[in-house]
Amino acid sequence: MPNEKERTRIDKIKSHGFMSNEKLDYQDLLLLLQHDNEFRELITQVVHSSANALVENAVVPKAENVVEKVVEVEKIVEVEKVVEIEVEKIVNKTIELQDPIRSELKVQLDALSWLTQQPELMQCLNLKPNLTQGQMLLAWCAFASNAQNIIMLWEWFSEQCSADKRAVTTEELHFLELTLQQHNANYQQHKVTLLAVTEGTSFDFEIHKRIITAQGSAVEQCCLAGLLDTGGKILCKPLVKTY
Repeated sequence: MPNEKERTRIDKIKSHGFMSNEKLDYQDLLLLLQHDNEFRELITQVVHSSANALVENAVVPKAENVVEKVVEVEKIVEVEKVVEIEVEKIVNKTIELQDPIRSELKVQLDALSWLTQQPELMQCLNLKPNLTQGQMLLAWCAFASNAQNIIMLWEWFSEQCSADKRAVTTEELHFLELTLQQHNANYQQHKVTLLAVTEGTSFDFEIHKRIITAQGSAVEQCCLAGLLDTGGKILCKPLVKTY
């Protein structure tokens, strides 16, 4: 949706009519392409008119049979389709160029799209399903600012892994990493990092957390990397399976 300034400019342009003598600059054309259906329809009509003129004025060479004539007409129609596709690409590219912030935050917004499909995790983050992406992003940033919240998020993932006796999923780990990234961007002196354990490491109760029912004295798999603060203190022990 256009903002108030853009809406005012569109109304001013349309009040004079698209065919008036008022000069439109490049930004005006982009604005109309993005937000004004009437202007887009006008562009489409121009494309259609040009294509129809091509059909009417086309000099079709004498063909040996009807099939060759049909092929010539189909080629002209195909040109019209290509032009329409190019117009659509211009409109889409215009929208993309005018929304650079969305492009820069694509990774975070994709993660939020995944998050909306995880109702229990949404509840853990105290996020309501009726929030817009912008509101969710702000709430997520606020959540990540508190180190205790990050520990709570880690414990939530740990409970899921322990209950299902599995490792963290790619999506879960990615979301945890992005949350840490947001926290660390604001707290350079108090960063929280992931603490992984390599396979074959001797299990140590002091620094490792074993999935319930797992037995053995060596790490078989690091199911969820732990959390470590800048002082080297383990905030959450790595969750492991042993053999």
